[in-house]
Amino acid sequence: MRRLSGVSGWLMVIISLLSAGVLHAQITREYVIRDIRANLSANATLITVDFVVVNEGRETELPETVRLYDESGVEIATRSLPPLAANERFPVRFEVPTARFPAGGQERLIVTVGLETLPPTGQQQRPDIARISVLIPDVIVVGTPEPTTPTPLDDTNIPEALRPLFRTISGALARVGVTLDLNSPLQLVLLGATLVIALLLLYVFVLIIRLIFTRPPKFTAWQPPYLYSNMIDPNSMPGRRQLWQQHAQSDLLPPCMGAGYAARKVLIDSQGVKLAHWHVAGIRATLYDMYGRVNHSTVIAPKSAVKRLDRAMRQAVKRGARFDSQRDARRAARTIQPAARVLVDQLIKKVGKRSLALPVAVDVRLKGAFGDVRIMFELYECTANGWHMLDTWNAELNLMSGTVSENFTYNLYGQRPDEQRKTYRARLSADLTTLLVTMITPPPPPPTPPAAPKPAKTPPATAPVAL
Repeated sequence: MRRLSGVSGWLMVIISLLSAGVLHAQITREYVIRDIRANLSANATLITVDFVVVNEGRETELPETVRLYDESGVEIATRSLPPLAANERFPVRFEVPTARFPAGGQERLIVTVGLETLPPTGQQQRPDIARISVLIPDVIVVGTPEPTTPTPLDDTNIPEALRPLFRTISGALARVGVTLDLNSPLQLVLLGATLVIALLLLYVFVLIIRLIFTRPPKFTAWQPPYLYSNMIDPNSMPGRRQLWQQHAQSDLLPPCMGAGYAARKVLIDSQGVKLAHWHVAGIRATLYDMYGRVNHSTVIAPKSAVKRLDRAMRQAVKRGARFDSQRDARRAARTIQPAARVLVDQLIKKVGKRSLALPVAVDVRLKGAFGDVRIMFELYECTANGWHMLDTWNAELNLMSGTVSENFTYNLYGQRPDEQRKTYRARLSADLTTLLVTMITPPPPPPTPPAAPKPAKTPPATAPVAL
């Protein structure tokens, strides 16, 4: 008796495990058919049955089969269903020719999922079975069915690499109860309107962020950092130097034509290296006439253009004596040209077609730390052999610490009478690039002084001749 009771106990355990496995299998997969609908094509030659299969249980690992039956229980078509995750939705479509049904009647179609055979009529009230009725027209045009575009939401109609993305999107839509049918014109219109509104909102959001965190470029007023005193005698050497400092606009000299004088300023560091420890802080372009600057034409280069010029200047200073006049100049021009083009385009856009014949003044603001930089002035005289230096001196700064600010001003020709707008833009951009490349180019090394002539050998003294 004890042996029988032990056997019966084991049988009860096995039966419980089998029951639990069956229950788990039922919980694991619970397919439901929803949103079933049927439509006739334009020429009534095809019946299109669309529906959605939802897995309301746990995730499955094996595919299933979706079957379509007619009213008499004859299988019409089948479709493979991939494994679905929990609460995942999968759209399915069947297309059946209307010629296989009697004309002028009403045909009932039955859809099942995961069933091998169709249950009897009294056992068809299940969530994995759906029925729909279709009215067959009296006159059916028999011919080649019109081609239909498969729905893009079908997992078999997209590449294998995009299927994970497809399932993510369809799962997200399923969680909010939205079924996307790209064959519906209304849903296409709604989808397009939603995308346009989303792009507009994204554009407005980005614009607001840029307005909040992006500051417009500034070009503050400049005051000369060197001393100026009215108490100095203008006829003395310091007085003449002080007067010439006001006429030095940049580090360039005008063309030498006839007798004349010109002054220029050179920015160096404490070791005498041109533009070392100086940085470009801003670039501005303005039209001017005989009365001065035209304020409404002023444009300021963006920070990206300023950084380009500053980067090219630091690279030229780093090269120093190794700066090649052709190769390095072309490299610097490629870096500076986009900045010059941006500034010229802004100027022409702001001025429009007015006043383009006026000359252009380009201001370059440079800054350096006090103690690390110096400002040197040079005075030249135009002679028959070109410019000849008369005097050179270091500027006396009127500050004891902080930042030294200096300003270079260059002048460019405006639009010529026979010059088209497009040609003027290209020529002005090229001229500005050449000026800026010349500004950052290190000076050539000083010429090697000629070797001193060797003294002539003195012949040995000869003894006097005795008479």
